[in-house]
Amino acid sequence: MDNRPGTKACILLLFAALAPAWRAAEAKVVFTGYADMRFALDTRNTLSGGPFPNPLEKRDFTLPAVGIFAATNLEKNCSFYADITYSKLGYTAGETRLQYAYLQYDLSPSMDIKVGRIRLPLGLYNDLYFYPFQRLTIQPPLFQGEILGLPIADLGVSFRKEFAAKAFHTEFTLFGVNGYGTSPGDTTKTKFREISATGIRISNNLGSTNNNHDIARGGRLEFNKLGGRDIRLGISHYSGTWDPDSKKDLMILNYYAQATIARFGFIVERLHLKVDGDAGMRASFGVSDWKADGTYAELNYLLHRFEGEKPLHAFLQWDSTTAKGVGGGTTKEKLAYSGIGLAYKPLSGMTMKAALTHLEYDLPLLGFNLEADTRGLLFGLAVSF
Repeated sequence: MDNRPGTKACILLLFAALAPAWRAAEAKVVFTGYADMRFALDTRNTLSGGPFPNPLEKRDFTLPAVGIFAATNLEKNCSFYADITYSKLGYTAGETRLQYAYLQYDLSPSMDIKVGRIRLPLGLYNDLYFYPFQRLTIQPPLFQGEILGLPIADLGVSFRKEFAAKAFHTEFTLFGVNGYGTSPGDTTKTKFREISATGIRISNNLGSTNNNHDIARGGRLEFNKLGGRDIRLGISHYSGTWDPDSKKDLMILNYYAQATIARFGFIVERLHLKVDGDAGMRASFGVSDWKADGTYAELNYLLHRFEGEKPLHAFLQWDSTTAKGVGGGTTKEKLAYSGIGLAYKPLSGMTMKAALTHLEYDLPLLGFNLEADTRGLLFGLAVSF
């Protein structure tokens, strides 16, 4: 058994959170859910650098995700929450994912413990704006959404405490989880990520068991309700090893700001990721140590509020991320995304969206660099029920 203090603390918190559940005889389960629907009216893709036909034009309906939430109060201060999401939907669901499933014990109104598959307190979008009905935009931050894989969730335990003062509130969260491991398709256990035609995501590196004997640790510090207004400033951090021998580090740093002032609202997130000893990215970057730096910014404006609390917003979004080798290599992975659109909420559980979007993506594949330029007119419909 691992006798380090961090592991012991996780085990003690686990038993403390589970104790109330053992006394619960029965509980009522409440089910809710959501659907994310999209229609690409006119999407034009131009690819260069590889053996691809040009241009590629597409018009299609998609249903990226349908999710079911389950919540139950086991007793006064103890609840269980879960989200099962079906994605890549067609005749059947191409992917079924347990986004989160955790037991929450409220030690007080400002302090709680979560145990299970928890959403990691990394950044703002992962906590507050991941679901389509929570945000105005159609597309969440691309690097976070498509590569890190929102929501970022893992098996472990977290502790949250909030302090209230006149001028502002302070909230800090600590967590310990299994952590990211090697790429699930890598039999050599030496690859964290590999850019290939089959995929570029690392979200599947968060498995059902620990990849090594280390516990990944991190936390978030946030200041909110500054001056009594809807203003948040925060920083979050993740640190752990990803290889079976616990010798290669992964570090994620995120800091953010969010505010709603009069009719304006904005969100800014800055992401830094560093990976050591990744044999999978050596083929793309020329070195095995690499890093990624990205910025996401979003501005919205309340154009009008129709009778019956039906708001119409305009929004702008911009996302830019660059990944490259550390200490050598010349190639880079570059992503730039921008969008401008409208969001209208005719019903409390429905938001209609439209956006003009532009994506530029340079991807260093094996043997050549793929450059993609995609422009489109997208419509979205987010429903919660």
